[in-house]
Amino acid sequence: MTKEELRKIILSELRLESSTVSDGELRQDKLAVWDSLTHLQMIVKLENKTSLKFSAKQIAKMTSLETIAEEIGL
Repeated sequence: MTKEELRKIILSELRLESSTVSDGELRQDKLAVWDSLTHLQMIVKLENKTSLKFSAKQIAKMTSLETIAEEIGL
């Protein structure tokens, strides 16, 4: 998976257009649509796409494009 593919997954789960949000704005604390339910749906989709399983501690840290990319090794 590339960072661009990750970005597309996040945008898809948040139901946002790529042209409306910069990478720096893809953060849970910046987007009201990134609520706890959407967060978990995004994590499940990432686990299915990557065959990785995340711990509760990892999931709690995965609150932005950058931190998600770090957790999956991008």
